[in-house]
Amino acid sequence: MTSDIVLPAKIVVFPSQKPRVIAHFTPQEQYLTRTYKYWYDAQLGICNGKKPDTTFVYRLPFQTGTTSIVLQAAAADSTQGKPWSRGVIFGLPENTPVCAARAGIVTDIRQGSNKSGGRGRLPDTNMIVVFHDDGTYAVYTHFRQNGAAVYEGQRVNQGDVLGFSGKTGWVRQPCLGFNVQYSAQPHPRLVPTLFQTDNTQVHYLKTGQTVTTP
Repeated sequence: MTSDIVLPAKIVVFPSQKPRVIAHFTPQEQYLTRTYKYWYDAQLGICNGKKPDTTFVYRLPFQTGTTSIVLQAAAADSTQGKPWSRGVIFGLPENTPVCAARAGIVTDIRQGSNKSGGRGRLPDTNMIVVFHDDGTYAVYTHFRQNGAAVYEGQRVNQGDVLGFSGKTGWVRQPCLGFNVQYSAQPHPRLVPTLFQTDNTQVHYLKTGQTVTTP
């Protein structure tokens, strides 16, 4: 096939209510009996090469007065400069309201699964993605089936209810997964996240820590 743009190509697509054609592929006549496939990777975010502001303080992603144990922190000891290789997992009973840790726009909702288990269940994770004004986005995971309380394109404020916790995907107990990412090459990267843990304290979370939303 031939393409009307030089491949490989990197294309920034801005938000729009209308579909946008980004490339045309034309089969060559002598190969019309063949089967063709193409591949692309997509990232959400503002692709400007700038690193995000890591001083922003996030709200704990549940309602005021809700207590949770941090089952997994973002790093073994993030304050000592070790890499942020994974998100936070909060222990939460099923059907606990999950709230926006930061204001933004809901860009993706997956809520059709009711399955959980080992690594092979990773694709069965229900999730909600919220895009922030600075180009970062938060990924909330493990919602119950049909547990979303928002819709794609909805603007949410910090503290608004996004949905209800569950046990879907690669988990063996009810919980909530949370991480913040930004666009980078070759893959998105995690953002260190500070949380307001009470009326005066701001922390990087630790595994085993008990937290309550102020």
